[in-house]
Amino acid sequence: MSSKLLIAVTGITGRQGGAVARALLQDGTYDVLGVTRDPQSERAKTLADQLKIKMVKADMADEGSLRAAFQGQMLPAKSCIGHIDEFDLVNTNSTEMNPPSVKSIPFGKDSIGIPSSCQRSIMGKTLGVSSQTMTMEEVAKLFTETLGIEVRYNMVSRDEYAKLPFPGADDRANMFQFNSDYNKEFCSLRSSEDVKKYLPRGVPLRDWIMEHKEVLLQRV
Repeated sequence: MSSKLLIAVTGITGRQGGAVARALLQDGTYDVLGVTRDPQSERAKTLADQLKIKMVKADMADEGSLRAAFQGQMLPAKSCIGHIDEFDLVNTNSTEMNPPSVKSIPFGKDSIGIPSSCQRSIMGKTLGVSSQTMTMEEVAKLFTETLGIEVRYNMVSRDEYAKLPFPGADDRANMFQFNSDYNKEFCSLRSSEDVKKYLPRGVPLRDWIMEHKEVLLQRV
C-alpha cells in the first residue's frame, strides 16, 4: 500500500484539473485520483493511461457521488469560498498588504503579455482587460455575420436565471444583476484604449471567432 497522500482532483479532464494533477504527481509525495463525470470518455481514458492514475465517476450536482469519490481522501477541512463577496475580500486583503505583484485573469493566451508590458505608471492601479465594449445584441450580430448562422441574445430576468437547474445559478444571477445595475462603472474599469497601449496583441472578438470558427460551429 502506498504511503503517499491520496488527493482527489475534480475536473481532471479540463486544463486546470489536468495541470493540478500533473503538479501533484511531479511533487512525488502524492497519489492522484481523477474525478470526472465520464471515466469512459476518450479524454479520461487517455489521461488515466498517461498519468497512471485511477478515474472515478462523480458529478458536482450530485452530492452522493461526490461523497463516494472522496471516501478515504485527505481533506484539511470542510470549507467554501463564495463566488463574489469572498473574492473581493481576498483582493482587498492582498491590496492592503501591498506586495509588488501582478495579478491576472487569463482569458486568452495573449494576456500573458501583460506582466512583461507593465510600467511604473500603472503600478498600484487595476488594469481591466477588454479588447472591445459591446452590447450582447452586438455580440450576437457579430457571431451571426461571422459564423453564417443566426445567433440571438436571449435576455432573461435575474429571477428567471436564478431558477436555472445548475449549481450556483442564484449566485451568478446576483453577479449579472450587479453588472447590469452598475454597468457604467463596470465598463469604465475595462478600457480598450489601455489594452491597445499595454497589450497591443489583444485580439478583437471577430478575429477570435474566426480563429475558432470550426469548433464553435461544432457546438451549435
